[in-house]
Amino acid sequence: MYRNLLRNISWLTMANLAVKPLWFLFITAGCMRILGAEQYGVMNAALSLGGIAASFIDIGMTRYSVRE
Repeated sequence: MYRNLLRNISWLTMANLAVKPLWFLFITAGCMRILGAEQYGVMNAALSLGGIAASFIDIGMTRYSVRE
């Protein structure tokens, strides 16, 4: 059981290490050239607002549902 868990965690870690730099290059280099300055700013604002909304969207219901 623990062996499968460790194997899955290691796969997830390796995939995360491979994808994060590619995502960073795409967002910083690719999107800036494709979208231009104004649309890139709009995209960053939307991503920021989405992150803020995601943190408040459950309104504390996750803890309540786990408790119940």
